[in-house]
Amino acid sequence: MNWQIDRTTLVKWALEMMIVFCGVYLAFWLNGYSQQIAEDKRKVEYCEVFILELRYLSNFLEQDSARLDSIRQAYLTEQAEGKQPLPKPIKLSFDFEGLIIRAVSQDRSFEALGINLIGKIAIGNNAVQALKNRYALYQSYTREILLPHLDKPASEYYTADGKLKEKYHWYMDMLGEIIGYARNLKMVIDERAIPDVQNIISKLK
Repeated sequence: MNWQIDRTTLVKWALEMMIVFCGVYLAFWLNGYSQQIAEDKRKVEYCEVFILELRYLSNFLEQDSARLDSIRQAYLTEQAEGKQPLPKPIKLSFDFEGLIIRAVSQDRSFEALGINLIGKIAIGNNAVQALKNRYALYQSYTREILLPHLDKPASEYYTADGKLKEKYHWYMDMLGEIIGYARNLKMVIDERAIPDVQNIISKLK
């Protein structure tokens, strides 16, 4: 009889311990699950802001490359007609600052987005910085080479046979490089970067 009572007590105790264990386990699981949901939500928010930044950059590149190309084509057309258009300072400004790109290097939660996307963001940032540096270099050439001679006649810029002097070849050559680079970067953003980030958002949701 005592053995029966002890056995019943043991079974009851074991069931109670199992219930407690399951409750604790479930509590930990729910806590982890809620944290994962919160983390995924934060990643989605980061990605959505990143897409906004990419679209802003894409729009800037489209408009500025079109503006610069219009200036370049007008200049080249005059040259083709045998004229000697005088080089003039061209307004260049690259004000884009990628906040999400900086966040990637500071927030470890981005590691879960995958090394592939992180690598693409790093490469993309390098491409943006390279274009930004070209803008800065062109501005530097303008200040150091062009501005000091703005009051000079055409002979400052052109040889006797009407060709632009080598000293000023950068004026159109580098502008063409900037335009081509900007258009290629826009294409990569529109066709690859934005779809990649949108795919990440779909997976997280």
